[in-house]
Amino acid sequence: MSLLTAEANETVKAKGAIPMENFVVRLGHETDVPVLRDLAKKVWSVNLSPLRASSKDFIETGADQFFGVVAKNKAFTILILEESDTQEVAGFLILMLDFVEPLTLEKETYFMDVVIDPKYWGKSLWKPLFKRAEEMARERNNGYLLAMITASNERSLATFKSWGFEIERYQVLKRLD
Repeated sequence: MSLLTAEANETVKAKGAIPMENFVVRLGHETDVPVLRDLAKKVWSVNLSPLRASSKDFIETGADQFFGVVAKNKAFTILILEESDTQEVAGFLILMLDFVEPLTLEKETYFMDVVIDPKYWGKSLWKPLFKRAEEMARERNNGYLLAMITASNERSLATFKSWGFEIERYQVLKRLD
């Protein structure tokens, strides 16, 4: 069953976009973890910060650990975008719906991770995931959506900005070699 409103399920007219009626957003379950983990491993290696000493080996073990925590922790909500006919996972969004901003104590929804299969990059398939996440945040009376993006990931930054996100603060990092 689709969790999207009819408005969110309309065809996107962006260049190269795929008709959104071919996809459905649903809540993820623990049984989805192996597929999500494998998709994350493909994408994370492309989006690593050049400032980090992470390797492909780390991505392998890190993904296993990350999804082990996410699958069992009720603080996380997983939205999955899948092709309607084949149920092939095209992407996912991991949210913390009840995140509290530590400085202001305001409730917000934190986009923990957004992953779209590279074969769908440039097709606007993130839109139904973002739409549903925003709906869920509004249902909880959260005042903000929040995400952290690797500074070198200009594609993701442009995506978030096109959805109305603004840069609020900068995270700085110093390696201690």
